[in-house]
Amino acid sequence: MRVHPLLALMAILPLAAACDDDGEAARFRVEIENVSTQGLIDSPRADGTMPLSVGIWTVYEDDDPTFEVDDDASAGLELLAEEGIPSEQFAPGNVTADLLSEVAADDDVHIVEILESPGGPDGGPDLYAGERVVLEFVAEPGDDLQFVSSLLQSNDLFVAFDGGGLDLFDIFGDPREGNVTDEVAIFDAGTEVDEILGQGDAQPLSPNSTLGAGTPENAEVTQGEFAQDVPAVEEFIRVIITAL
Repeated sequence: MRVHPLLALMAILPLAAACDDDGEAARFRVEIENVSTQGLIDSPRADGTMPLSVGIWTVYEDDDPTFEVDDDASAGLELLAEEGIPSEQFAPGNVTADLLSEVAADDDVHIVEILESPGGPDGGPDLYAGERVVLEFVAEPGDDLQFVSSLLQSNDLFVAFDGGGLDLFDIFGDPREGNVTDEVAIFDAGTEVDEILGQGDAQPLSPNSTLGAGTPENAEVTQGEFAQDVPAVEEFIRVIITAL
């Protein structure tokens, strides 16, 4: 008997979904590397490279606990996007909210940690050109990975996985592997009016920068919508995931 291709596909999908829910846990290694080069942007700051701020990374199920496109940025996301501050431990004074604490309060979050370099040119936790962060963790089918780090040459742009996070397993329950840089995107927090990259005084790398120095914008989080030229993601970041 000949089976219609559509009926065959419908028979496979429930099996795939079952594998996604009931497959085995896996250990992952994720490498996040700053691959920006001198002169990438027109700025003397950091030799025109694109340093990434200390941020957070999280493993969770269901909805992305860090942000949602077309919604207002949370107070914690605003602090990270504008100042490169993911938690109160990196704040110069007391803060009333931070992204690490907000994400940790979500019941669907399994892991949330600080994303920081082993020590860059400034001796701090920001990720400068040539530096790499390595994450290792265990996750189960149905879990997603997200990270959030601000562009220190901007005043409220940040990078993260698009689509609500990176699926760590495919529909058959097999762990994801390979270069996933094409699933990273640039977002605008919408909390400050954008300044020219590497030239504004409201940007963390400016010697004149102070907390909350930018012009408020009161817009929603957007993806890939900028009032200026912004380098492509692959010009300053590379993300590789490996199942161990």
